[in-house]
Amino acid sequence: MVYIDSQATTGWDLSVFRVGIHGSGWPILAEGLSDENRIVGLTRSVTYYLKRNNHMENISLNHLAIFLCAVMNLAIGGIWYSVLFGKPWMVAAGLTEEKLKTAKPAVSMTAGFLLAWLMAYNLAFFIGDPSIDMTTGALYGFLTGFGWVTLSIAMTAAFEMRPLSYTLINGGFMTVWFTLTGLILGAWR
Repeated sequence: MVYIDSQATTGWDLSVFRVGIHGSGWPILAEGLSDENRIVGLTRSVTYYLKRNNHMENISLNHLAIFLCAVMNLAIGGIWYSVLFGKPWMVAAGLTEEKLKTAKPAVSMTAGFLLAWLMAYNLAFFIGDPSIDMTTGALYGFLTGFGWVTLSIAMTAAFEMRPLSYTLINGGFMTVWFTLTGLILGAWR
């Protein structure tokens, strides 16, 4: 068991985050739950804590919509990085046709899908209040895609001395995808 004494430093009672490592290697919530009711996974632990403390009493997640938003990421990305901006993206990223021939698409697509799924869940938790509609969801998606992701890409690109087109292409994709994801999650409850 790992015990976190955060109350002394934050003033919050986070004793619910006392975790152990289950056989799967995922953290499990240990305090206050019987063996058959343990919540597996960090996301569920956080959700439990927030619900226990009335921070998420009305959260609404549509798991099918979240899954489809992750699939949409691959679909939009396929068009974005081939038909729309394929050649400029390759130049901006410093890729060549020869380098792309050595890529492992199954690994890239699987990783891309799993990461998009996690990002869609993350946004869904932020906009999970049932009062958020598709317009507000799209706005929050845009603010996430542009304000956090695109600006993070721009900051990294500046240090890597990448061209502006690198930020515009990659940040543009993430802004479009997060905006559409917010719209879908806000509309489809």
